[in-house]
Amino acid sequence: MKFYFFYKRVGDVDHLSPVIYGLIENGIKPNDIYYYDLWPDKTQRNLNIDPRIKFLRSLKINII
Repeated sequence: MKFYFFYKRVGDVDHLSPVIYGLIENGIKPNDIYYYDLWPDKTQRNLNIDPRIKFLRSLKINII
């Protein structure tokens, strides 16, 4: 089963990161989790340097 998450603002990262981490802790493979940018928003500037995004990338989550 694949899991798809969509984020629009930085606040969505706050809410979805613990859910994604919980899936990994329960045995879901990181390759089955996809995290998509729904559409650009001004709050997403510098999102690539956000520690939560860096952490999810270190877990091999597909962030698109």
